[in-house]
Amino acid sequence: MVAQKKNLYDDDLLIRLFIFFAALFISSLPSSYSCNPKDKNTLLQIKKHFNNPKLLSSWDPQTDCCTSWTGIECTNGRVTLFSMARDDSVVGQIPDQIGDLPELRTLEMSSMNLTGNIPRTITKLKHLVLIFLSWNKLSGPIPDYISELKSVTFFDISFNKFTGPIPGWLTQMPKLQTFQADNNSLTGPIPNSFGSFVGNVPNVFLPYNKLSGKIPESLSKIDFQAIVLKGNGFTGDGSMFFGGNKRTVQLDLSRNLFEFDLSKVKSLRLERFNISYNRLCGKIPRGGQLQTFKSYEFAENRCLCGSPLKKAWVHASMVGSLHPTQLQHFFLSPYYAVAAFCEGRLKHGTILLCLSIFFISSLPSSYSCNSKDKNTLLQIKKHFNNTEFLSSWDPQTDCCTSWTGIECTNGRVTLFSMANYRTLYGQIPDQIGDLLELRTLEMSHMKLTGNIPRTITKLKHLVFIFLRWNKLSGPIPDYISELKSVTFLDISFNKFTGPIPGWLTQMPKLHTFQADNNSLTGPVPNSFGSFVGSVPNLFLKNNKLSGKIPESLSKMDFQAVVLKGNGFTGDGSMFFGGNKRTVQVDLSRNLFEFDLSKIKFGKSLAMLDLSHNRIFGTLPRELTQLHLERFNISYNRLCGKIPRGGQLQTFKSYEFAENRCLCGSPLKKAFATLPFLSPYYAVAAFCEGRLKYGTDGGYIQKQSVLELKKHGQAHNFPTSMRQSNPTQTTMKLLLHLSIFFAILFISLPSSYSCNSVEKNALLQIKKSFNNPRKFSSWNPQTDCCTTWSGVKCTNGRVTDLSLFSSKLYGQIPDQIGDLLELRSLFLTYLPHLTGNIPRTITKLKNLDSLILRHNNLSGPIPDNIGELKKLRFLDLSYNQFTGPIPGSLSQMPMLETIIVEHNKLTGSIPNSFGSFVGEVPNLYLSNNKLSGNIPESLSKNDFNGVFLSKNSFTGDGSMFFGRNKSTVSLDLSRNMFEFDLSKVQFARGIVDLDLSHNRIFGNLPRELIELRGLKLFNVSHNRLCGKIPRGGLLQSFKSYVFAHNRCLCGTPLKAYWRQGGGSQLSVIFVQYHPIVVWYLVAYQQMNLLKLLSEEKCGQNGLKTDNNFYEAIITQYNAVESLKLNRLRKLYTRHVTNTHLTFRNKLSTILHDFPLLQDIHPLYINLLRFVLDKNRYSFSLGQVNTAKDLIANIANDYANLLAFGGSLKECKALKASAVTGMFSVVNEITPGLAYLEQLRQHMVKLPLVDPDVPTLLVSGYPHADKACFVNGIVDFSAKSVAFDVGFSGYEGLMRCQVIDGVLDKPVFGDCDVVVDALARHLGEAIVLFFLDVSGSCCYSVADQVVFFHSVKAVFVDIPLLIVCDESDLMQVSEEDWRLIEEMTGGVGEEEEVGFKISDLRSEEGVISVKNVACERLLYQRERLSCISMEEARVMRNKYTVAHQELDDDHGVSDLFLDPDVLFRLEELEHEEGIKQSEEEQEEDDDFVIAEERFTEEHKYQLVAIRKIQPLRILIAFGFCILVGNTYGTVQQCLSTLIF
Repeated sequence: MVAQKKNLYDDDLLIRLFIFFAALFISSLPSSYSCNPKDKNTLLQIKKHFNNPKLLSSWDPQTDCCTSWTGIECTNGRVTLFSMARDDSVVGQIPDQIGDLPELRTLEMSSMNLTGNIPRTITKLKHLVLIFLSWNKLSGPIPDYISELKSVTFFDISFNKFTGPIPGWLTQMPKLQTFQADNNSLTGPIPNSFGSFVGNVPNVFLPYNKLSGKIPESLSKIDFQAIVLKGNGFTGDGSMFFGGNKRTVQLDLSRNLFEFDLSKVKSLRLERFNISYNRLCGKIPRGGQLQTFKSYEFAENRCLCGSPLKKAWVHASMVGSLHPTQLQHFFLSPYYAVAAFCEGRLKHGTILLCLSIFFISSLPSSYSCNSKDKNTLLQIKKHFNNTEFLSSWDPQTDCCTSWTGIECTNGRVTLFSMANYRTLYGQIPDQIGDLLELRTLEMSHMKLTGNIPRTITKLKHLVFIFLRWNKLSGPIPDYISELKSVTFLDISFNKFTGPIPGWLTQMPKLHTFQADNNSLTGPVPNSFGSFVGSVPNLFLKNNKLSGKIPESLSKMDFQAVVLKGNGFTGDGSMFFGGNKRTVQVDLSRNLFEFDLSKIKFGKSLAMLDLSHNRIFGTLPRELTQLHLERFNISYNRLCGKIPRGGQLQTFKSYEFAENRCLCGSPLKKAFATLPFLSPYYAVAAFCEGRLKYGTDGGYIQKQSVLELKKHGQAHNFPTSMRQSNPTQTTMKLLLHLSIFFAILFISLPSSYSCNSVEKNALLQIKKSFNNPRKFSSWNPQTDCCTTWSGVKCTNGRVTDLSLFSSKLYGQIPDQIGDLLELRSLFLTYLPHLTGNIPRTITKLKNLDSLILRHNNLSGPIPDNIGELKKLRFLDLSYNQFTGPIPGSLSQMPMLETIIVEHNKLTGSIPNSFGSFVGEVPNLYLSNNKLSGNIPESLSKNDFNGVFLSKNSFTGDGSMFFGRNKSTVSLDLSRNMFEFDLSKVQFARGIVDLDLSHNRIFGNLPRELIELRGLKLFNVSHNRLCGKIPRGGLLQSFKSYVFAHNRCLCGTPLKAYWRQGGGSQLSVIFVQYHPIVVWYLVAYQQMNLLKLLSEEKCGQNGLKTDNNFYEAIITQYNAVESLKLNRLRKLYTRHVTNTHLTFRNKLSTILHDFPLLQDIHPLYINLLRFVLDKNRYSFSLGQVNTAKDLIANIANDYANLLAFGGSLKECKALKASAVTGMFSVVNEITPGLAYLEQLRQHMVKLPLVDPDVPTLLVSGYPHADKACFVNGIVDFSAKSVAFDVGFSGYEGLMRCQVIDGVLDKPVFGDCDVVVDALARHLGEAIVLFFLDVSGSCCYSVADQVVFFHSVKAVFVDIPLLIVCDESDLMQVSEEDWRLIEEMTGGVGEEEEVGFKISDLRSEEGVISVKNVACERLLYQRERLSCISMEEARVMRNKYTVAHQELDDDHGVSDLFLDPDVLFRLEELEHEEGIKQSEEEQEEDDDFVIAEERFTEEHKYQLVAIRKIQPLRILIAFGFCILVGNTYGTVQQCLSTLIF
């Protein structure tokens, strides 16, 4: 039995092991939803290109780029959306790697600080649809290779610095829908090619550029939906954008120089429109939508007039009653007189009145900006040629409230700020002195020239003056001293010359004087020893000042003194003192000479920079008591040991470097790295106590000799220095001390000046970079070895050149090769340094260090760089170098380090690297595109450091290991190396070891625990197995450095399952893939889990029975089930509530908007300019479909949530449901916007019932007409256009009264309302009220013209002329004759009637109403009789016409069929019976017996009769299509039986 159970157990174990390894295999397969590795690497390179900004902090290489990386979206694992936006800290160019995302469809890199141009690699994105590059600093012409992107529909490069013309190739992009290039610097005209696009005509947005010229005539054929040319310099005709048949929705031609007659253009159905600030003339056409726009959208043209522009003139009778401020409202500019003349209302005798009103209108308003200040500001705007930057300075607006850069107090301008207008040229206008209440004047970061105008002295209240970053020149004017209220004067970064003005001491309130980066000369004035007010802060750096500091300044207690980058000499100690409150002292880069050890420092000193002077002495111990934030004493003649304590040891070593004999921390030891490069090192060694007389009779300590041997220098010393003969001690000591002091004497500063050839070479280098501010200290008049920044010399020859700045543009100049003694070349952090390394660099035979990192250099690394035989340090990292690693690097005998990280190098490591002619250098090759196998020859080399991470190396990498090697750092991570780690032997001194993200297999060798210096260790993401060795430092590392291996286990990897029950604790360590563990727990395979934990990881296991593992499973399932049920209900409620919210909103929209067939034609006509029937129906259909889709989504996901298997799955389902609903609504957003726009128009329509008899009141407004209207109705509905009311007539009829529509003549194209009423009113009569008394200000002749215009429009509607009987007493014969012509031939059958009544009495008003209503009843009876006869005639014509049509098509034989004719006769008989019944019903006042038909039946019957002829034709058409057989015809006719 025992054996049988054992066999069963073995079989069960085999089955479970099979399941386990099957699950393990499946779990190792790549997921079909994971990010494509090529795309992921490309994104990581882009992140590195931008120096790993915070915006991309979620781009973790350990996570999936498609699911958790911000701004990235994928389809089938390929990146389709790339979005980086709204982060000003992102600086640089668009990376070339963007072209390595081949499936990209949306590219967004907006609202950042990107520079350069669009890279050519973008042409590789053949599926790109949307490009958003707005709000950056991209420059240059728009590249023509963009035309290769044939799938692009939206191209947005607005708010950049692009220059050049508009590209003509835009017409060759077949799918382009929108081109947006707002706010750039594009020039030239619109291309002629814009007259023919190969695809749809795109929307064009080009506002605020520098475009000019005339619009090509070819554009008249193009139907743009939207075109915006605002803020350019276009001239000539712009009428080609108008046209009656065009579908243009948005048109903005404002702020140009267009000249054309607007009255001759055809109106458009526009939604947005602006033609202001041009040179247009003519009357604005009436009709269409032009009158719906605001007046300011037509304003400021040369002679444009008409509605909606305001009337240009005021009636003469109103002048006396208007306040001057009210008159000013009508006469804001002289253009109104032109408009008045255009309107025909500026007549004879009004010129004097015009001039008087212009004078009155110029009086200042007590509520607006002071008129003098406003005129001054407008003159300043004109002085700068009305620049677009001051576009808000509109003469029609208040300068204190809406003008940018202007602030007021009590209507007076107190702040004037113009800043960051870098393209603004000119001088400071003299009018600035007319702003008498000005307190703050800022005109900085522009290109102003000239000097400060004298009129500034009129600003007696001026406090702040900011004129920095301009090109102002000349001496600082002395009349500024008259501004006694100035506290802050900033004229830095200009070109001022001459001496420092001494009158600054006479300004009592001056707090700060800042004149950095100018060209001031001379010394500091003696008058600076006595200020009449408080002692100001002085900022005078980077000028050409010289001389000694006056002794009188020792009495002054400056809070800040900055004299950096000048030529001051002598003593500078007067700025210091124990009782002074000085915070900042910067005397760097001068020629000061004083003893620093005698200086006493104030306790408040925080920033001290004395570098690049000739200061001597030692560092006083008082410095340790100061709380320094900045400190620099480099490049002086200081000696002694640096005091320990305070903050001195927190500063960098270079801030103490290059002194005569300074030593101590933080300076490095003299013999540490570069022994005896200069004699100062011997002094430093003596200072450090390591160069002294030895106790064994030797001259140099053993330690120093060993250090010399290490660097290969010991053989340079005499044998006596290594001997220890005590009998010769005294003589040897004297001899070597003599040699030492001789070397020290030689090392004193040379009196030789800078070599002239090298100085010229440096000036040519400066010129090649266009003389940037970085080289402001490179003055040809000064010595390049002492005062030029970045330049160091030895014996008059340039040995070090160091440049770093973000504002240097260009390539490395060839003249760099003329600095023949150069030893160190540092060109770093120059993002605009392009091109390759020049060939002339090979002339630098003494070059020791070549540092070219963090630039934009490109091309292959030149092979001739191997000619630099003395080069020790080569750093070309963070550039764009391509091509292979040059093999000539192995032929450089002194090379110690090669750094080419973060480039685009390709290929493999050269074979020649297996044999270096000198020492084996350190290799830094990470973050490139290197690939291939590592050459076997490298196994012989003993590298100190190798860094190959983030490449694509394959094969064996074990040649870098070896027990006898001296390797310290080894980084092979993120490659594809494959080798057995268990067979590798490690160097004892290794400190950093990173092998992660490879394919390394085997076990971890036990030798790892012997590596006591290991600080960095990572073997994650490999295929390692076995137990982690215990001991050494391995257990001190985090678990993630061992994670994601095939079957690695043991500490510090964490346990997957921990279970506590009572007093018993069980921990099972299983470090397989998480999917495997989940499978084992989910399917209760705890025995197998226990077995694996015991066998694989060497655990003994816990002696527990099966009940213990069942308890684990029970508790786990119970807790997870409870959490899951709660979460299911919660997320289901979220989905349901979201669905209900959407359903209610969309149902309300569908309920409130009528169906198209339910809208009366009258309202369709009223809305004809905004109602697109197809779009309206389509939008409502979209809303209905969206409601159903959202319901389906909610139901589907509610069902899925009920069966969600985990918390993460439920959360994902909820997010997908809500996202799906929002996506559906987002798709119909354009339709909803259209419906909202239509709703706003519909609510403004009047409530007119077209089926109710209507009285249309017409005639010029006068008292008789008003009496009638008010006497018969109280208006219940009023609109902007007209009023509607209702009145009854003897209980027989209810009629509506419409007033306000026909108050003026109707000529030409009548407006929308009149046309709609004339077309769609069923029963109506027009009451024309004739005023023969003249009280309406119009003659009878004018009213006759008015009447005929109305009669011409309302052709089929009767007219009734109404006149008051009291007015007819004084009618002239001529007027009677005109009245008779109006009513000529009046009779009962005529359409025009005439009614005389007393309209001032109630009886007269009622009589007129009765006459009108009777004529309406008569019209109804007459039309009912005519309609039946006309219907029969029309039906006969209809039948004959269609029979002739069918004869032409050869199908008339169908109508000759006897059965067909018989059936038609039956139908006609039936129709005749029903018509007779209908006539009988009409004779009986349409009364139908209740027992026969209900009201609903009646309407159905009428509808059937109306469509019966149509149904016959449809049936016959169907028969013809099917066939002419008799049976088919019978079948078709059977469908006609009712």
